[in-house]
Amino acid sequence: MSTERTIAQYLLPIVVFAVALGFGFKFIDLNQTIRVNESQLERQQLLADVRSQIERHLVQTLTSTELLAHEVVRTRGHLQNFETLAQGILNRMPAISNLQLAPNGVVRRIHPLAANVEALGHNILRDKRVNADAFTAVESGNITLAGPIHLVQGGVAVIARQPVYLWKNPIQNVSLNKPSERPPFWGFVSALITLDNLLASDTLDSLAGKGYGYHFSRIENKKDSIIYFAENGTLNNAWSDKIEIWVPNDKWTLTIGNQTAVGASSAAFELAMTLLLSLLLAGATRYFLQRQGTQVPHRTRSNKQYATTERS
Repeated sequence: MSTERTIAQYLLPIVVFAVALGFGFKFIDLNQTIRVNESQLERQQLLADVRSQIERHLVQTLTSTELLAHEVVRTRGHLQNFETLAQGILNRMPAISNLQLAPNGVVRRIHPLAANVEALGHNILRDKRVNADAFTAVESGNITLAGPIHLVQGGVAVIARQPVYLWKNPIQNVSLNKPSERPPFWGFVSALITLDNLLASDTLDSLAGKGYGYHFSRIENKKDSIIYFAENGTLNNAWSDKIEIWVPNDKWTLTIGNQTAVGASSAAFELAMTLLLSLLLAGATRYFLQRQGTQVPHRTRSNKQYATTERS
């Protein structure tokens, strides 16, 4: 066997192995890119779905306070049928937990009352946990959203507060946004929605089954620190996306991410198959070359014997 043939028998299988491995790595990289892009698209769609559901709940909450505030103004602060009106609103907007009237900033009426009796008499303007947002509402004339906070009656919720202003005698053409034209402060109309109701979402409930985790956060203005107020599962920061949810006087951030690296198990399987296939191709090449090496001398000897016979 010539030196060249011997070198070829060892070198060519190595070349075949390297080429097959290179194509395999390219295939794995392409598949991984597709998996990453698909995962990102799915996360972004999930974020949009959850934000839409939360914003729908928030709109209901804010609308309910506007409806009640209009009735308070219309009745000059003497809303006799508050319970009936509140129940009608709750029937149409079931995500809301309760509605409140707080003349002079003190909660005097709540519907439904049974589970919220402890909140009666709560002075919103003196409660340091929420009075910053309350004073902001009074000064601006705009609705504010407080929370999430721990409630006096138990649980965690966000509370929309609509400030109401009343003249003792009706005066037309005034602007609530201009303090100089604004009537005296009457109190608050509030709508409370528990955090569980606010975040109630089929999309959020399905995340764990799809391998995702999430968390909600907001920035506390006084301390400029991030507060996480709802979360489920652990997030891999390398495989996560976030979206902002604007609420009155605040901004929330929802982050959804994979709990493990995207496509890790698939990539590992593809790598194992690539190595196996590359070894098989290299082995087949080596076997073929060895077969060729043993057959050529045999044919040469046969040809020599045939030539000797003819000369005889």
